[in-house]
Amino acid sequence: MSFHGRVSGTRIKRALGVQAALEWAFRIEQAQLELPTSSVKRLSN
Repeated sequence: MSFHGRVSGTRIKRALGVQAALEWAFRIEQAQLELPTSSVKRLSN
């Protein structure tokens, strides 16, 4: 019983980690698409 609980808990944490990574990458992609000029100005400054 406890072993099954540990396994399912690991799966849930892994699924949440994957979802968080996908959302993080999506936000970065959206920011780059929406603000290409401001990011270039920031880098040049």
